[in-house]
Amino acid sequence: MVAERQAELLARRIESSGVEQERVEAQNHHLRMQHVHDRMRLVLDAGLAALGATLLVGIAWLFYGAVTDRSIVVNAFFVPPRLARKDYAGAITKAEAAHKNEPHWADPLEVWGEALAAQGQYSAAAGKYAEAYAYAPKWGALQLHWGEALDRLGDHSHALALPDGRSARAF
Repeated sequence: MVAERQAELLARRIESSGVEQERVEAQNHHLRMQHVHDRMRLVLDAGLAALGATLLVGIAWLFYGAVTDRSIVVNAFFVPPRLARKDYAGAITKAEAAHKNEPHWADPLEVWGEALAAQGQYSAAAGKYAEAYAYAPKWGALQLHWGEALDRLGDHSHALALPDGRSARAF
């Protein structure tokens, strides 16, 4: 009787071995797919982390540039009201007061230079433009006015040279 039971169990086991083999293969396939999924998820997470870090660095760079840039021109062709009314003495007084309040700001010096140039004092105007250039070296309108004052003085050698001594003709 025991031998018959064992034979019967062995026969069932042999019959179910095909089903078990299919089940093991299905589990192996599932594990391989899970492994591929995990690797793809890891690559995606690393890519998103790198993108996020790049964005943060870019935003920080923009903020740093905005905070430290001293040559942003909001309105390059603004004519102060006192200059428009040809009140040059009043414009100089206002620019002088503004320069005392904000000594590292180029705008009052540029207005001061414009008023001096309008009065025909091109040498003094060129000095104010040179002083303003130290605070706003990328301000195109300032460079234009400075060049005009130097041209009125007949000083073309300085008008063709960059502040660091290189010739502008090389560009």
